Amino acid sequence: MELKGYYFATIEMIQEAVIQKFKNIPEADFSRAMEKLGDCARRCIEYNGDYFEQKIA
Repeated sequence: MELKGYYFATIEMIQEAVIQKFKNIPEADFSRAMEKLGDCARRCIEYNGDYFEQKIA
């Protein structure tokens, strides 16, 4: 189920749809994405929120 374009009548319906989407993501893929997010957050903090894509060694 694609979430884009759907209207959800309640917050509970949104939550259930998102939970089902997350359950369909393989655990290894989800873990890798969370690690990348953490790395990105650390770099953002390190560079005080400046753009850092070009600063990665």
